[in-house]
Amino acid sequence: MSAAPALAISASVHAAAANQQSHEAKVVACKAYLPTFNAQTATIAEARQYADCVSLVYPHQASGETVLLGKALIVCLLVGAAVGAVRGYKEDGAVGSAMCAVLFAGIVFSLAIALCLIVVGVGYLFT
Repeated sequence: MSAAPALAISASVHAAAANQQSHEAKVVACKAYLPTFNAQTATIAEARQYADCVSLVYPHQASGETVLLGKALIVCLLVGAAVGAVRGYKEDGAVGSAMCAVLFAGIVFSLAIALCLIVVGVGYLFT
C-alpha cells in the first residue's frame, strides 16, 4: 500500500475517533444541563439548547411502520433485481442478465416508492 491511501485511512480513523469523543462530551454536558433547566425563567436560546440536548440524549427512534416500509422497499429492490437477472440471462446471457437486473430493480423500486407516496398521501388526506 502506498503512503497516500495509508495516510487517508489513518486520517479517517482519527477523524471518526475525534467525532465520537466530541459526541460523548456533548452528551455528558447535556446530561449535566438537563436537570438544571428551569422552564419558567428560561430564555428562547436556553429553551432551544434544552430541546437540542433532549434530542441528543434521547434520540428519536424510527417507528415500526417506517422500519417495515424500509424492509419492504429493500425486498422489492432485490426481487426486481432477481427477476431481471433471470429474464436477462435467458435472453442475452451474462451481459443481458446484469443489465436487466439493474433495469428491473430500478423500475420495481421506483414503482414501490410511488405506491408508498400515494398511500402516505391518501393517509395524510384523511387524518
